[in-house]
Amino acid sequence: MADCFVIFMEGHTNGREKWKMKIKIKEMKRD
Repeated sequence: MADCFVIFMEGHTNGREKWKMKIKIKEMKRD
């Protein structure tokens, strides 16, 4: 979960990547 949070925070700094990171987190939670 910690890694997911880091990915989200990194994505948050880049608006264009933000939605991609959210999708990745959703896919991770789904597994």
